[in-house]
Amino acid sequence: MPLLSVAIWTPIVFGIILLALGHERFAPLVKMIALIGSLVGFLVTIPLITGFQLGSLEMQFVEHVVWINRFNVNYHLGVDGPRAQCGQGGQGVGGDQP
Repeated sequence: MPLLSVAIWTPIVFGIILLALGHERFAPLVKMIALIGSLVGFLVTIPLITGFQLGSLEMQFVEHVVWINRFNVNYHLGVDGPRAQCGQGGQGVGGDQP
């Protein structure tokens, strides 16, 4: 299952639905859909967080799909291990420099 794509596209799809229902008379429905969209978006990311291997230098959750074959256009998505660790106290670009 393409978890990374689902995590990216879930808020976009729910946002478009909310924009379509953006009239004041649909306020209770909009609130309910926003709550559902938030929960689904959160639940989809749980396997990404729990399945991420901190010690790996490989790309993780890689998705590669040929999109427009004629022009050699591909949909390629993944999480880079060292870059993801930077947000969790790892060293950023530049090593020990302040």
